[in-house]
Amino acid sequence: MNAIHFLQFYSCVLWLISLSTVASEPISVEVLPETLSANIPRIGLNLGERSVFGGAQLMRNILINPGFEGQIDRTVIIVAHATDQGFDDDMSWSGRPDGFWSGAKFDVRSGKSAGQTGTISDSQKKGENGLPTFATKDPAPPLSAGDAVIVTRINDQNLPTTWAIPRDTPSGQVMTDLNEKRPGSTGKRSLTLIPIPGTPKKFSPPARVTAYFDSIGSRAGKLLPIEGRWKFSIWARSDKGLGELRITFQRQGSKPFLRETAKVTRDWKLVEFQFDGSDQGPQGGLSLELAAEEDKLWLDDASLEPLGDGSGAFRREVVTALEKLKPGYLRDWQGQLGDTWENLIAPPFARRSDRYRPGPEDRFGYGLEEFLDLCKKVGANPWLILPTTFSDEEYESYGRYLANRIKQDSFTEAVVEFGNENWNAIFRSGGFPNPHIHGEVAQRAFANFNKGAGPDAPIRLTVNGQHVSVDNALKMLDSTPNADMLAVAPYVLHNINRSDFADTPWALMFKADPNLPVYAQNVRKRGKELAVYEVNFHTTGGDLEPAIREQIVTGEASGSGLAKRLLEALNVGVRRQCVYNLAQYDFSMPDRNWVKLWGVVRDLGPTQRLRPTGLAMAMLNSALPGNAHTVRISGDNAETITATAILRKEGWALAIVSASPQPQNVTIKFPASAPAPVRLRKLDAALPSSSNENSEDVRISTQALSGKPPFTINMPAWGFLVLTP
Repeated sequence: MNAIHFLQFYSCVLWLISLSTVASEPISVEVLPETLSANIPRIGLNLGERSVFGGAQLMRNILINPGFEGQIDRTVIIVAHATDQGFDDDMSWSGRPDGFWSGAKFDVRSGKSAGQTGTISDSQKKGENGLPTFATKDPAPPLSAGDAVIVTRINDQNLPTTWAIPRDTPSGQVMTDLNEKRPGSTGKRSLTLIPIPGTPKKFSPPARVTAYFDSIGSRAGKLLPIEGRWKFSIWARSDKGLGELRITFQRQGSKPFLRETAKVTRDWKLVEFQFDGSDQGPQGGLSLELAAEEDKLWLDDASLEPLGDGSGAFRREVVTALEKLKPGYLRDWQGQLGDTWENLIAPPFARRSDRYRPGPEDRFGYGLEEFLDLCKKVGANPWLILPTTFSDEEYESYGRYLANRIKQDSFTEAVVEFGNENWNAIFRSGGFPNPHIHGEVAQRAFANFNKGAGPDAPIRLTVNGQHVSVDNALKMLDSTPNADMLAVAPYVLHNINRSDFADTPWALMFKADPNLPVYAQNVRKRGKELAVYEVNFHTTGGDLEPAIREQIVTGEASGSGLAKRLLEALNVGVRRQCVYNLAQYDFSMPDRNWVKLWGVVRDLGPTQRLRPTGLAMAMLNSALPGNAHTVRISGDNAETITATAILRKEGWALAIVSASPQPQNVTIKFPASAPAPVRLRKLDAALPSSSNENSEDVRISTQALSGKPPFTINMPAWGFLVLTP
């Protein structure tokens, strides 16, 4: 019997068992009057990085870099060797082409020269030591091995890398112009399309650029359906008043939604077309092509978005999903480690793309203002990632701005985290893995941030640590004494192998996390708080075949598995937790297979269904906010039950997970000091492997609780229930 048949067989066995009589001796769950943690907020969520290819097509204007702006390169250098003429980095893979950093600015962030700045005169990908080397225009400040230096380069001359130029386009047909932009533009420049004059069209293609969307392919279907009324707009002018702008927006293999040719005058004019989308054709990707014929065109500030949305900068589907999930926090991690303060608060048409490490990856994110507006709209507190490459002045400006927004928008608090996973080598070009260097740089950043924010702003300054390495994570915290919190990521089920099917395929996801209690005890001793910045399944390792892996990580039982990890954290005193993430459809594994992680929604497109992990988050948030209370569990198989009691203003709530492969009766007792629950919510599906990928086979079912406590309820195998007032 192969793994697929085994899983199907085992699921059917569980279903048959669930129809049988459960054990007559119930497990006892007694809620005690002692408060474990006060003021537990709702579970938060990582909003995630916007994407034009996958499920996270978050913004109402679906164009990336709609102002055709330039690029910011900003990176962390850890000094390996230094002279009075410059310095080199301590890792070779960070190198850029020779001369790349010429004219860039540097800012020393640690060591005896911290705070000193200057200009790079030249750079080499490999210097005398085989490492990236930087020569300074003036004598370099005194530097020692291990000192941190930030190097910043802003390029407004190169073409916008976020727009595609066809390979057959002759050189010089697509350019940028710093001396031309549309009237009132907040940006720096415009894009020019320059057809080859006097050449018959059949011999020379027009000058053109293309934006692509929704290109994930047949494995997901259409994640960005074009339905209803849409609008395309762009500012344009031509050199001689004879220009034509050809606009084509279509899904591959289908009739174009929009195909128009606009006459373009010498003066800047807004070109605008409205159209109706009926996206009933094949699953091909979307593309918007802008082409110039006859005359040179200047283009600026483009928009492609649905009409009548009313949801702000983000798509209506994003807001709707968040309203279902009701996150207590939204975490703004979108790869912004190399951003600048000016760019972070720039309006979309003025925003540049940015990157912090070499390679083709070029990020164009949503801005801080847009993100905070979304937090306010959905009733979530902001959890913000501080770029690690900021200057003292930028940190101070950020603190001042955030304190004002907290007051203006009535946020109860904001979490401010220094970078993302500084310990992780993936982020080394934007992070500080050495605890000593990390501490010095983070302390300085937090001090300047607080200088801007003032003493009364409800801001929790946070550092992150590697969950599996307790000692190193605690060093990160100890090295940053002005931090309030340590945040870790206790992911579930990193590996699953064919050999794991010798027992039960779901048991592994219900194993207790051994590190959370250790963290909680040690952080509490230091007078600090423990938080969870990311949590979900992380099943990217092991030799299990992809089809079975998918049933494990998207099945109904995955919701219970995530809920158990969230309850474990609550039960050791963790107050703030963020699930990862909203809308990522899937992830490419090292063996090039795909696994459906990490999004808690199946898509923001045609189905808008929550995955079981999203349903579990919504269920748990129906019991929050409130005070967490101690729970005493006893009886046979008591070790299979994990429960958290919440005292809300309206009365008692209880979240309970079973790690048993069989259904069980559970008796629940509540103190008489507050009203007992009256409603039971259940993560409901026919089988543990049932999912919402192809149809809605997992739901939240609701029923009234009859009678008075103590209640005896039937706990399903691998089940998750929430009792609410």
